[in-house]
Amino acid sequence: MGKRSRAKHDREPKPQQSVEVAPPAPDVRRARILAAILFIATLLSFSHVIKHDFVSFDDPIYITQNGHVRTGLSAANVAWAFTTYHAFNWHPLTWISHQLDVSLFGVEAGRLAAMNVLFHALSGVLLFFLMRAAPGDPLSRASEVRPLTPVELAALRARYGLDQPLGAQYVSFISGLVKGDLGVSIEYARPVTALLAERLPATLLLGGSVLDFGVNLTTYQYGGARKVQPQHQYDHGAE
Repeated sequence: MGKRSRAKHDREPKPQQSVEVAPPAPDVRRARILAAILFIATLLSFSHVIKHDFVSFDDPIYITQNGHVRTGLSAANVAWAFTTYHAFNWHPLTWISHQLDVSLFGVEAGRLAAMNVLFHALSGVLLFFLMRAAPGDPLSRASEVRPLTPVELAALRARYGLDQPLGAQYVSFISGLVKGDLGVSIEYARPVTALLAERLPATLLLGGSVLDFGVNLTTYQYGGARKVQPQHQYDHGAE
């Protein structure tokens, strides 16, 4: 009788225990808070553009005088976006983005600018989380070059402030950036500002050469376009 009662008791369904979902870890909460602050700060920083009007540089070519954009998103306009070299560029996604904006908001400078601000804010948040999701930390490369003991890694993380919470690292970085202090290079063990100063002349020489080449190339391109289209919209861009 005792065995039967025990077997019957074993077959009876046991009441399900409620499982409590633990709240996110503090570091995850901090990341979400910082992402929200970054998003709001970007919106506030550029919110004034919603009062701006179209400008005479590029806006006539891309929006206000472009019939394929002013008529919004359509199959014909999408086909045009993939086959045109209008404005001397082949960038179909740019054209389609403008067409979609016009379809949603019309040809209104403030609303189109607000959409660009939203994209900037979302891009900043996306970059923030991509950097958070990236494996390793700034010391990973140093440990790949020369194996480091746990004690050495802990000492280096404390030296560079990588053992601090994410919020403290962010505040420390911003405060140092305001003061002109970019920290110490992990690879060279020297101030980053000193390394940048040493390489600045070569950088300016290379950058100036590229800029000079780009200006000359654009001038030749513009001259060739003038021959093909003497009354192109660029001729009236500053009017």
